[in-house]
Amino acid sequence: RILERKMEERRAYAKYMANRAKPYTAAMNWQRKVGPFGRLSSDLRHHLRRIENGGEGDGQEEIIGADVTPTPEAAAAEVQAEPEPVVAQPAQEKPVAAPAKKAVSRPKVPAKAAQGKK
Repeated sequence: RILERKMEERRAYAKYMANRAKPYTAAMNWQRKVGPFGRLSSDLRHHLRRIENGGEGDGQEEIIGADVTPTPEAAAAEVQAEPEPVVAQPAQEKPVAAPAKKAVSRPKVPAKAAQGKK
């Protein structure tokens, strides 16, 4: 009988606590955050839009390369705008002096000590 009464109290308490629990509300709305994969996707889209990667560009980009030939008018204007090249004179080389040798002082060995080591 005691066991049945305690089990009934336990069921009533569990029911009371279940109804009392509030759903968790996070302080941060993670559904609206970009995250690392969102940033990667955004950067990829940005780079694929560039002209050098096959995109349309943003209207301010310009193609510069060997495969682009200018119009004859633009080429003539470029040739006229270039100044005459300046020929540089070779610089006079100065002779380089050898570095001065430093004097090295060695301790003097007595003649008797030098003979004994032979």
